[in-house]
Amino acid sequence: MIHIDGRSRPTPKPDWFRWCAQAGVTGVNPEAGPRFPDSMLAVQAAIAGQGVVIVSRVLVADALAAGVLEEPFSQSLAGDAYHFACATGLEQRADIIALRTWLQTFVSAL
Repeated sequence: MIHIDGRSRPTPKPDWFRWCAQAGVTGVNPEAGPRFPDSMLAVQAAIAGQGVVIVSRVLVADALAAGVLEEPFSQSLAGDAYHFACATGLEQRADIIALRTWLQTFVSAL
């Protein structure tokens, strides 16, 4: 199990303690495994075959699509919600609408 020590979001953190509890996994030490200070180093460790990491699908979408990484479990943890926001009165501008449409298409494809 690969750990990310420098992660501060989302809250609660998506860590192996939460994952094991949610998946009903017992008999493993959720503290075992290599530790990295940020998500991208942890992802590189997973690509290098050093273990399994809990990370946002957004960060690994390309690696998953390329077959460099696989999702070995169907179990996932809920994360933060992100909202598209702009100044009042700008929501009908063509560039804002285009960006919003692109983001919705991108996110729904993940």
